[in-house]
Amino acid sequence: MSYKGFQDLVERLQEQLIEKDARAIGGSWNELLEQLDIPDAKLLWRQPNRPWRRTYAYGERIYKISHYGIKGVGDPELKHEYDAFQACASITGIPKAMGYHSSESAEVAVYSRVRDRRLYEFQPTVVQSFVILFRLGVILWRVSWRGVAHNDITANNLLVGSSRSVTLVDFDRASFVPRTTAFYRNFVKRCDHLNGFNGSFQRVMQNTIATLLPPRVAAAGRHMLNRLFRSRGVGANHHVR
Repeated sequence: MSYKGFQDLVERLQEQLIEKDARAIGGSWNELLEQLDIPDAKLLWRQPNRPWRRTYAYGERIYKISHYGIKGVGDPELKHEYDAFQACASITGIPKAMGYHSSESAEVAVYSRVRDRRLYEFQPTVVQSFVILFRLGVILWRVSWRGVAHNDITANNLLVGSSRSVTLVDFDRASFVPRTTAFYRNFVKRCDHLNGFNGSFQRVMQNTIATLLPPRVAAAGRHMLNRLFRSRGVGANHHVR
């Protein structure tokens, strides 16, 4: 059996155990989807360490769901993320928040679906890379102006369309902060995984440029950028939080 096959087997076994536990304490995911009238929804994402949280796609909508039958209590993170999306309403490049509701069985946040590919899934040309970075910068400028820090700007959370349109998704780590702090975190703050900060525009820019250059040139460029950011007082220990 290949390593990939082994991973798939482990995931299937985990899925079976989660479903078994769910039935014992409040009903399966399939039953919940029936209640929500989306029985044929496609599973997009699940977290083994948080089996009560899943993301589904159904038609042109995305459903982020917290299963009370598994968790047993409310899930404030789901509502917090929805509030962050609402705060960014009407910004081009941010999915539309379409509804939020809770019941005895679940909390559900609904968003418009974007069918584009994630940034890491293709190799853009030099021109395309600068177009993507420019459009991401415009989105982040507008998000920052609303006082929202995304805190997880990575290639995994950036969707790119065939015309190089850019969409920023997954606001589950977002925070409401003063504008100056939002600009700092969204554009130049360096990774601080221990405190839940996974990336800013700086990280995406470095990684994107690195894919366009020979390894030695890319390493030199990253070193120069890091020195530039440190010299301007925007390193990991900057006083803005």
